[in-house]
Amino acid sequence: MNKPIQSIVVVGTDLHAWTIALGLIVELGHKGVSIKVVGRPQDERQGVLSLDSSAHSFHQRLGLKEASLISTMGGSYRYGIKLSNQSSHSSERIFSYSATGEMLNRVDFHQYLSRLNLSRLRLLAKEADLEQYSLTAQAALEGKFSHPAADSKLAKIDYNLQFDRRRYLSLLKNAAMNHGVSLIEHDVVAAKQSDDGAISRLDLTSGDSILTDFVFDCSGFIFDQVLNIQHESFADTVRFNRCLSWSASCGEATSLLNGVKGLQHGCLVTQSLPGRMAYTLNYHDQQLTDKQALEMASGLSQDLSPEQFEFGDLKAHMRVQHWVANAVAIGSVAGSSGNFIFSELFHTQTALARWLDLYPNQEINPHLSAQYNNSTATEYRRVLDVHGLLLSIVDNNIALPATLEHRIQLFAATGNVAFYEEDVFDRHQWVNLLMACGIWPQRCDVMLSDHSAQTISELLAAVKSDNQALIASMPSLDALLAAIRQAA
Repeated sequence: MNKPIQSIVVVGTDLHAWTIALGLIVELGHKGVSIKVVGRPQDERQGVLSLDSSAHSFHQRLGLKEASLISTMGGSYRYGIKLSNQSSHSSERIFSYSATGEMLNRVDFHQYLSRLNLSRLRLLAKEADLEQYSLTAQAALEGKFSHPAADSKLAKIDYNLQFDRRRYLSLLKNAAMNHGVSLIEHDVVAAKQSDDGAISRLDLTSGDSILTDFVFDCSGFIFDQVLNIQHESFADTVRFNRCLSWSASCGEATSLLNGVKGLQHGCLVTQSLPGRMAYTLNYHDQQLTDKQALEMASGLSQDLSPEQFEFGDLKAHMRVQHWVANAVAIGSVAGSSGNFIFSELFHTQTALARWLDLYPNQEINPHLSAQYNNSTATEYRRVLDVHGLLLSIVDNNIALPATLEHRIQLFAATGNVAFYEEDVFDRHQWVNLLMACGIWPQRCDVMLSDHSAQTISELLAAVKSDNQALIASMPSLDALLAAIRQAA
């Protein structure tokens, strides 16, 4: 293709399709680019959508205000994830998005909690867990929330957003159509390709056809039926192929922590909104039948009827190419490495930003698609590292990616964090997750060799005391959410 893009078709009508459509119309609509969404509307599955850090820039790019989103959709915030394992007698651990502690005497905080130092602390009858010194982990346990505040000890707080997925989809759809996106409620049944392989025309069930310069495929028809692009499987690491979702009313305080709990045959994910808790049971059909999964879910939420349960298929995979000719795969069509820490929308939001950064003011050429494919594949592998580490506490038999094995070995031996291109976690987040998963550095930094156990104990106690003073000044999460809703 050697001409500017003037028309884009998004094939599919799910959450990913409307995310892409809204992002495209906001960025390109004023340049005269037409955006069409093509497909019959499908019932969006229920549940809570846990957005990631990419959502902050995504919303800013679209002009969506956080407070308005929270108030209009009954949304909430989260500080991290509570990890536990039914088959283990170990206590629950908290993975926090925010840094734990500060550098003390020019030494990273986690070095004070090396296994060597923990052994020394136990001689003083002192016990230490990383989350004891995490401001946001402790705030979450007390139901307290604060946004980051510049020039204060609250400056480094990281948090993410949570919304009802159906309400979020409705918001994106309405916003996209209000900005000028056209919806054509017919499925694509065929596509015509030009000599260079680019898709130039889409034929619909209505008998009509659409001419297009570029296609975003959220349905799978283009990449499966037209382009026939294969997958690379991640099933050795993410070993679930089925899920069961349901929700229940909840009279308890809204939690700032999602939950990931390893079960004997599966993994239970919990997500909280005001007055509501959403559950997703992930499992493999060779270990647990749908009937057994339903019985398990019914036992966890006895107030729900079977009609409120939704089964779904899971596929851990990645396309071997994500941008081919003038088509890009998006959402589950592009791939998935699970929704345990990073949500399904993470890759969609970053894909939109990546494509917009490459495309504007340039003609499409193979160098652009090659760069996009390389960055996208790398991102999927980095997320696979994250989810593989988390799932390793659920299933000891999963195949860990080589990059993750190196991360684990390096950190366990030295306390250092491996750095890779296109990493999806900050250094402190890797530290928090590794230690939450039971991987602690064996030895401490040599600069701590002259610190006595008593000195280390006093330094740690001061960190805990400072955090408690800050938490005491925070409002409760539910009080803050109520104030946001009232102010709207």
